[in-house]
Amino acid sequence: MSPMEGAIAGLLVGMARKSGFLDKLPTIPMLGRMGSLALAAHFYSKHGGGPWAKKVALASAILAGEEMGREGKIAGEDISGLDGDDE
Repeated sequence: MSPMEGAIAGLLVGMARKSGFLDKLPTIPMLGRMGSLALAAHFYSKHGGGPWAKKVALASAILAGEEMGREGKIAGEDISGLDGDDE
């Protein structure tokens, strides 16, 4: 992926976040919303989504990793109930 394609894919991810589309995605535990988008876009790219779905998957995975490094978690990450403590 060229730097320009990466910038456009990042723009698409930003537009998905700004429009509220990202908030509508179901959250996969420990992946958060951005990681869920990366996984969904990767799956879509493998099943007819075309080359831009792959670029969006890569851009959102990069952004999820950056968010994890910066914040220590990914927004929308829901780990409640994963520790076996139901209280």
